[in-house]
Amino acid sequence: MIPPGHAGPLQVRCRPGRCGNSMIGPQHVEIWTSEERSLTKLLQSGGLASGHRATLEQQRAEAQAVLRKASQ
Repeated sequence: MIPPGHAGPLQVRCRPGRCGNSMIGPQHVEIWTSEERSLTKLLQSGGLASGHRATLEQQRAEAQAVLRKASQ
């Protein structure tokens, strides 16, 4: 069940970067590519606190893993 008013991904649910049962289709590749580009741009901007940088790097690694999975 989705919590009322929730608009983002539910972190406890199956996600392509974490779950082998999750599927990524051709229609998802552009979204994940855009996400990876956005995260890379943020990481290159400089001036990030180390904790924030680590979180962005983890998110980018997940996006890259999803894109690798999609290319197989």
